Amino acid sequence: MLCLILFILILLANLYIGLRSKGLHKDELAGLSSKDYPLKGMLPIGLWLLNSINYKHSTAYESKLRLKLAELHGKGKANFYLRLNVANKICLSVLIILMFLFYGSLCWIQDFIEAGAISSVVVSDGRLSRPEFGNGNAIVDANAIVSYGKEERIFSYKILLKEKPPKNDLEAITRACELLTEGLIKNKNLNLSSVYGNLLLKSTYPSLKHLDVNIDWHSSDIEYIKPDGTVSLPLKGQASKNIALIAVISKNGFKKEKVFELILKPQELTGEELSIDAAKHELDSYMKELNSSAQSEDFVALPTDLQENNGVSIAWASGAAVKRDLVSETGISYIALAVMCTLAIFFIYDSEINKKISMRRRSIQCEFPGFLTKLLLLVNAGMNIGRAWDKIALDQKEDSILVVELRKTMLEIKGGIPELQAYEHFAQRCALPEVSKFVSILIQNIRKGSSELVQLLRILNRECWENRKSISRKYGEEASTKLLLPMMLMLVGILIIVATPAFISINSFGR
Repeated sequence: MLCLILFILILLANLYIGLRSKGLHKDELAGLSSKDYPLKGMLPIGLWLLNSINYKHSTAYESKLRLKLAELHGKGKANFYLRLNVANKICLSVLIILMFLFYGSLCWIQDFIEAGAISSVVVSDGRLSRPEFGNGNAIVDANAIVSYGKEERIFSYKILLKEKPPKNDLEAITRACELLTEGLIKNKNLNLSSVYGNLLLKSTYPSLKHLDVNIDWHSSDIEYIKPDGTVSLPLKGQASKNIALIAVISKNGFKKEKVFELILKPQELTGEELSIDAAKHELDSYMKELNSSAQSEDFVALPTDLQENNGVSIAWASGAAVKRDLVSETGISYIALAVMCTLAIFFIYDSEINKKISMRRRSIQCEFPGFLTKLLLLVNAGMNIGRAWDKIALDQKEDSILVVELRKTMLEIKGGIPELQAYEHFAQRCALPEVSKFVSILIQNIRKGSSELVQLLRILNRECWENRKSISRKYGEEASTKLLLPMMLMLVGILIIVATPAFISINSFGR
């Protein structure tokens, strides 16, 4: 019930905030990609909540996150993307909480329906109202408050409330038709679509005794199924036989029929196999009765032979005793799980940012040696650093990460930013040691002048290419490690394919 109430309240709150935030931040969110922000339509809700509480993003964790976002999107947009990050987390958390609450509400509704959809209330004299006829039996939780003087204790019980009796005979017959199912008559057969043994056909059943009805059985082919449930199977090699089994339910002159469709399978097993199979079903019934018995003695006797299967012997071996405590899931457990998942999201979600930064740096590391090689060729040809930089940035057709950063630096210089400062910004955005070293060489050359510029760049270029080779070697080794598990699975599959025919041959030879 608690899950349902919270689900409705949070859903209504989201609808209210959605209406209040409709149209807000439209211009800010217009340029966002739906691929990077799948919850783009819900972001106004998160941004509205942040603005309402005047959130400042002043925690140490968010300060570190701001630096990472500055590397990805630039220092000027870091605060904007930080707000988007928090707003996105809020929206995702709300969806997860609603999902858990919705599932908890469904479980509560299912429990309510299974309880008979009745309102059994303990009245002042300690009575419980039984379910109406047709709603089925219900299990009700009741607490007994026992007190003596100042001492008071509470004991919990589950009480079975049986449905009220029918008002007339016709209602009783209709209810009997509903309760007379395949499970009552299939006996030791797995189902009525594969009948290989006798059926359990009775004039009444324990679950129908309170209705006081009588059942007469008729078969569409008495040669195969007799009214007492005896079944004669088709001979081996014959086709399966379709039989209609008719149950005539009557009470005080009122009658109603229910038809069961059966398929009799031909005899395909040997007499020993049929006996073992039938013994298994009889043993299942015995174990079911044993587990539900009181077990008042110190020892429990297990059967060594069966009444209906003479000649079948049973031997017993000890097994591990397993104790399982079934803990019912409550609304509080769903709420606690939702809160834990929400807290985890605020940290796990940011792992995607770290992944993007790693991919960005890897891309720059792979492209930078090629850029440096072109720059050396142009400088050796007589171009200065600025013109060579512009030519490389403009000649590239693909907008890779490094090319985008090169063009940003070019635009900064043309926009009036000092050349030294523009190069420093380039090093900050790339955040790589080799790029920082390259910018240091350029700045030193601009400030003091150096005849060894080409030689220094050539040495740096050689180091960058060696670094790229080591990185490629590292990623190749990682790829080999990741392929280890799929290769092991393939090996297991091949071994199974090769060994299966051998095992089949050995089993056939043993028989």
